[in-house]
Amino acid sequence: MTHRQRGLVVIGVAVFLVAVVAGLRPHLVTGSAQAVPVPGPPVVGDCVLDPLGPPEEFDVTAASGGTVPVYPAQQIRPCTGTRYGEIAAVIPAPKPTVVKLGETGGRYLDDPNQDSCFPAVMQYVGMTTQPILRFWQTFLQITIALSRPFPRQQAAGQRWAACIVTLSPSDPLSPTPRYGSSIRNALHTGRQRDQLGNCTAALGWNSGITSSSCSRPHALEILAFGDSGAHPVTRVQGRADLPAAGSSTHGDA
Repeated sequence: MTHRQRGLVVIGVAVFLVAVVAGLRPHLVTGSAQAVPVPGPPVVGDCVLDPLGPPEEFDVTAASGGTVPVYPAQQIRPCTGTRYGEIAAVIPAPKPTVVKLGETGGRYLDDPNQDSCFPAVMQYVGMTTQPILRFWQTFLQITIALSRPFPRQQAAGQRWAACIVTLSPSDPLSPTPRYGSSIRNALHTGRQRDQLGNCTAALGWNSGITSSSCSRPHALEILAFGDSGAHPVTRVQGRADLPAAGSSTHGDA
């Protein structure tokens, strides 16, 4: 290697080192840092993107009430694809639970937020009257749950609770199933009718009712149930015109 070649190599290494050192120096960026916007509350029709686990059980004592339940925080987003549930209503200010005395003398924990979700869910799936003809209630395979804001949303002052409606799992201890199309107004559109319906393979009323999928052959489909309380009714008085009452079904009975 000649002296000229050695000189060119030295110059090249020096230029490389200058470039490396310059790259290691901190660069000032103009402007001010901004936090990523906090997602707002969900809206009716949004999708739940996490599977819902089995409902929690609480040990009820005389001092159990008076606090707002800490519901799970579910990922809720607008969507058009598969989902584990849908938002039927949003409660702006959730209420605390109340300890009540049951008919047998035992205590139970009443969640007023869960109670207010029920009529909202029934309206979401398409029931226009509640109850149907005084005491009839549509019999659907749905599960009602609630979700709270994520910690970052709570830190921003959000205190809502979202009412979730989803299809019931085949096993009560299993996570909720994922499904494709919305069950909004499902009593009129017929969507997910095989999963929403309650069908039985036999007519054994005295031995109990075992629900099965309405997509398989079945002996009957249960459309509604009712309780007249202390007022007995005849078969004619208790007969309900379910389609006229806003509970039309698209499944086979």
